[in-house]
Amino acid sequence: MRSAPPRARLLDGTRAVAAVYGASVDAGAVPLVVSSTSWTADEDFSPLLAALRAMDARGEELLVVITGKGPLRSGFEEQLREADLRHIGVWLAWLPYDDYPRLLGCASVGVSMHQSSSGLDLPMKVVDMLAVGTPVLARRFACIGELVLDGITGLLFDDARELEELLRKCVWGGAAARMREQVKQRFAREEMQWQHGWERCAMPTLALGAAQRP
Repeated sequence: MRSAPPRARLLDGTRAVAAVYGASVDAGAVPLVVSSTSWTADEDFSPLLAALRAMDARGEELLVVITGKGPLRSGFEEQLREADLRHIGVWLAWLPYDDYPRLLGCASVGVSMHQSSSGLDLPMKVVDMLAVGTPVLARRFACIGELVLDGITGLLFDDARELEELLRKCVWGGAAARMREQVKQRFAREEMQWQHGWERCAMPTLALGAAQRP
C-alpha cells in the first residue's frame, strides 16, 4: 500500500487535532481562535472573556482553545463557569508538542494576552502563531510592534471592547484572510534573508575557524 503524500498526511493530522476540539479546517465551519499562556500575572485573560461574553450575547458562534498550564488557570476556570457561554465554546487544554502548531494553523486568528511588566520581553507565542501563517491579535505594550505589524501581520488592542471589535473584524470581516497572506509572504522573505546571511557570513567564519585548528 502506498503511503499518503506528506501534505495529505499533514492535513489529515490537522483535521484530527481540530476535531478533538469540535473544530474543522473545512470552509463554512465555526471559526476557531487559539491562544496560549503560562497563566501568570503578565497575561490577564479577563478582557478576552469579556469580549467573548459580549459576542455570545449577540448569538455569535466561535470555538476558542487556550492552551497552557500555570497558577492562574483555576481562577479563569471559575470565571468561565460563571460566564455560562451558550454560543461560544471555550476549551482549556494542554496540547502535545506536535499538535500545537497544527491547531494554530487551523485558527482564523491567534490571540496574545501577554502584557510585559518590563515592557521589554516579547512573547514567543506570537512567533509561533506567525510562523504557521496565523495572524495575531495582540495586547498592546511598549515593544510588541517589533513582532506584530499593526494592520499587516496582526492587530493591536488595549481593552475588551477593542478586542471584541477586532475578533469580529478578523473572523467575519475578512481581515484575518488578508493578513494571513502578508504573514506568509513576510516569513518566507525573512527565511530567505536568514539563509542568505548564514551562507554569506556565518559559514565562512566557521569554516575559517575549523581550518585554523591544529
